[in-house]
Amino acid sequence: MIYYASVVWLNELTTVKIVNTLDSIHHKGLCIAAKDYFTTLSCQRLNDIFHRATPYRWIQYSKAKMPLTML
Repeated sequence: MIYYASVVWLNELTTVKIVNTLDSIHHKGLCIAAKDYFTTLSCQRLNDIFHRATPYRWIQYSKAKMPLTML
């Protein structure tokens, strides 16, 4: 899972370039998992098939969950 320990390195200070690189690497992995070797499926379609959260959604989820862990 690429989001392992993402609380440390995937936050609101992460640059757009890092997020885009992460998304591109994840997209390639999902293409292989879906046996879509010629990348005919879009990133959005692969995210829907695998129920994957994008890096931006993950950042939002982490921020929303943080107050609950402080209680």
